Amino acid sequence: MASLKDFSGRTLATIAYKSGEINDRDFVWLDDKKPDWFVDGNTYIKTADIRADRTYHFTIPSDFPKNCEIILGLIDGDDLYIIKKNGSKISKEIIYKLEEVEKIGKKLPKLDLAMCENYDKTLRSANKLLNEARENGFGRQEFFKWYFAKDKKCYYCGVAEEDLCCYFDEGIPEDSENKRNRGKILEIEKVKSTDTYRDGNCELACYICNNAKSDFISAADFKKYIAPGITNFWNSKILKRQKNNSNLN
Repeated sequence: MASLKDFSGRTLATIAYKSGEINDRDFVWLDDKKPDWFVDGNTYIKTADIRADRTYHFTIPSDFPKNCEIILGLIDGDDLYIIKKNGSKISKEIIYKLEEVEKIGKKLPKLDLAMCENYDKTLRSANKLLNEARENGFGRQEFFKWYFAKDKKCYYCGVAEEDLCCYFDEGIPEDSENKRNRGKILEIEKVKSTDTYRDGNCELACYICNNAKSDFISAADFKKYIAPGITNFWNSKILKRQKNNSNLN
């Protein structure tokens, strides 16, 4: 539980899913100076753990727009409370006592740790894949929306990222070891290489498909003639891993 609280993105994901009011795919970093604030349109979101004196402390940046909505998430162990504030009626520093929060806050269900961990994993992957060219093409916020919405399977061969993670986490044969440290997560492929990075021209692809796909062959022809062989390769590797694991059990 403590590790989840160290990274606010995990907790914010719980607010997004459990409140039913904010979509986690719309979360973006506000800026580099305030990495623990998220913004969704005109809504600003922040969480805080309860302190030793049983209070919650929030510091509100002075440059927040007055017409914004602020959502505060207050965490006490597995309990999560939500308090909404209007930006025009908020002071620079807010302190809540636990007794006050229990009366005025909206209590949400217990934290779903598996959901939080999955959100955190996806967010880390998105940050890793967001380079300058992709940010210039998509725009930062649109890139995060696009990435969270994508089914995490290779566009060409269909291998799931979850299976890739398991395969590489358990080690791969020495003669096929990936020296470039690629393969564990799906990569971003431009369907038309001459076009920009944008929604409609980008797909998620496994390391093998992304490495094999070239300008010479169209995406449709690659899926029809080449991807089936790569699908067979991954299926054999994943099936072999599953059989080995079952034998161990």
